[in-house]
Amino acid sequence: MYETMTEAEFRKSAGSGFRGQPRIFLFYGEEDYLKANAVNVARDALIAPDAAAFDFVSLGAAAVSAGAVAAALAAPPMFGENKLVALSFSPDGMKPSELGDILDTLEGLGPGDPNTVIMNVPDGGLDPGYPKRPSALLKRIAEFARPVLFDRVPQNRLAAWAERHYRANGVSAAPEVCSFTVGYCGSDMYRLASEIDKISFYVLSRGASRVGEDDVRVAGCPTSGFDAFALSNAMIAGRHRQALEVLAFMRSQKAEPVRVMADIIRVICDMKAVSACTASGMTGQQISEATGIKPYPLGRYLKALETADAAAVNRALELARAADEGVKGYGDGYVAIERLICSM
Repeated sequence: MYETMTEAEFRKSAGSGFRGQPRIFLFYGEEDYLKANAVNVARDALIAPDAAAFDFVSLGAAAVSAGAVAAALAAPPMFGENKLVALSFSPDGMKPSELGDILDTLEGLGPGDPNTVIMNVPDGGLDPGYPKRPSALLKRIAEFARPVLFDRVPQNRLAAWAERHYRANGVSAAPEVCSFTVGYCGSDMYRLASEIDKISFYVLSRGASRVGEDDVRVAGCPTSGFDAFALSNAMIAGRHRQALEVLAFMRSQKAEPVRVMADIIRVICDMKAVSACTASGMTGQQISEATGIKPYPLGRYLKALETADAAAVNRALELARAADEGVKGYGDGYVAIERLICSM
């Protein structure tokens, strides 16, 4: 069984062309922005820019099947010696037989195969279990693929990243302004990148080149009330208007319905676990150690559970599971989420 790599270790391995590493990787964890970036790092390390259209194959969730994966792997590289196949899908949302066929296909790749494969799982798409007790599925995949964990980036590192992002946009921002940006706009890197771009262009439109806190307030959107926790909490509490407003914001940011639904289910499952732990008399520290939920989100869950009982959380989870099937079917996935909100 392969040990889990960090994002930094994966980047270092990519720099050496993955020498001495398995050519199949599993991306999982909370930070989807870094996963997408790491796929690009692997592509740039393995494939020449003018060959990417031929030797880089990307299959989204709707296109991933055992047959499609086998077909993607069967074609030899057209340029050079390498081909990269990136598969974006949620194992926990697939039929066991279908998932088993895909994993069997990947496991059959030999050591001399020219394909490098990345299974890019969105946040909430795979239950990894716990560090010392990985889930059965994670252990199964780790027998032939190298897991790579993408944790949320700490706020101090995000502030430094925000400074670099501002600079790349042609503006500058003091460290305290970068920290304020993260605190104001949130720590989700997809959202944060979008907000930094918007703030940067606002500053440039004024003929300025330095970002201030007032610019962040004017051009940026505050994170409070516009994340998966706020959406799930409003749903459980029956605050339909607020929940629909949060969903409308997520839609305006082009969040994929599958990802939104996965976030909703993850939050509700966390609340269910915290509710059970609280009922058994566990302290906050004990709950954090038992569930792996970090102190900040745990505090939000505990506060939300002051006004939401276990029955409401259980009902929300049952309805969310049913809505998940609609999101992954044909048509507009947002409709299934809207129905979910209005049915609470």
